[in-house]
Amino acid sequence: FTEILEEALKLENYDGVLFNHLYSSDFEGEMSRTFLAGVEKLVAKYAKPVCLTMISDREELLKIQQSQPFPIFTSPLEAATALHVSRTYYELKTLRDSRGKLPDYCPDLKTVETIRSRCIRERRIALTDEALTICAAAGLQPVKDMLIKNEIVPEKIPLRFPLAVKLVSRDASHKSDVGGVAVNIRNKKQLTETLASMKDKIQKLANPPAIDGYLLQEMAPTGIECFVGGRRDPAFGPVIVAGLGGIFIEIFKDTSIRLAPVTPNEAAAMMKELKAYPLLQGARGKSPADSQALIDIICRTSALLAAYPEITEIDLNPVIVHPEGQGASIVDARIFFEDQRITRRQGGGSAGVLLIR
Repeated sequence: FTEILEEALKLENYDGVLFNHLYSSDFEGEMSRTFLAGVEKLVAKYAKPVCLTMISDREELLKIQQSQPFPIFTSPLEAATALHVSRTYYELKTLRDSRGKLPDYCPDLKTVETIRSRCIRERRIALTDEALTICAAAGLQPVKDMLIKNEIVPEKIPLRFPLAVKLVSRDASHKSDVGGVAVNIRNKKQLTETLASMKDKIQKLANPPAIDGYLLQEMAPTGIECFVGGRRDPAFGPVIVAGLGGIFIEIFKDTSIRLAPVTPNEAAAMMKELKAYPLLQGARGKSPADSQALIDIICRTSALLAAYPEITEIDLNPVIVHPEGQGASIVDARIFFEDQRITRRQGGGSAGVLLIR
């Protein structure tokens, strides 16, 4: 057995060995235990991992597992899984060791604290306009907007048409679910009609949400819809996630995750892990997207999450990434704080579940 294993380890085109050994303890027990004694020396000699699967009677396996300084597996699947996990660990460790320098993004935490204090005082979640203000405080510039408190259109609107209109509500985290989103508003007349219609539809719902106002936004230029978000995981701490956004996040679940904060090198590696990465590179003759703008958003979002522990969830969706050199637009944002006095309507959590590989 030792010679078989050594010949396998000698092969230059193999980086490890999964060795399956089926034997009877009555006839090959002593020989098998002698073989095990030499495995550690072979691993050290050839600097390659060896996963051992031993198949024998129960008492024999129990004795071996208790006496050996390395794991003994009882099925090839367990051994193969262990090899895969080991390789993945060292790949991620290599990436972590070569992550590069972490820039100092210096988010304006005073602004964040002011908004959080207001939310706690009023026992509510952060409103859309407040979440976007927090984004701006972290160096994440959202599209140009204007908050109005009711459906009466002001005389002067310092925005360029076409506009998008979004409901601002402490009760409705997902505005589109209650008919609280309208896009491509071309003029003031259409804006007046849209606001009146939106209010009417919302008030006719069986359980209408509170109307705290309406957010008017300039329509962002076209681009690729992406998602950047994060959550404070109870085991891992702050984690950052990025992927294809808009409606596609629920359909394709194409995301990449890292511990926060991340460096530009790590953010770039996250993008390359996405199945949608070719879209960002300019698939089928289309112009490449502004990857550097998306990298900056990922880094700044992770820095905000790491710098302010009271933020439990961040959800920037969609982030529209424009062609190369034209930046990216943050169109919508949701932010939740960690405080039992802040209430949240059921189902108002951030989209998706963050898992660490």
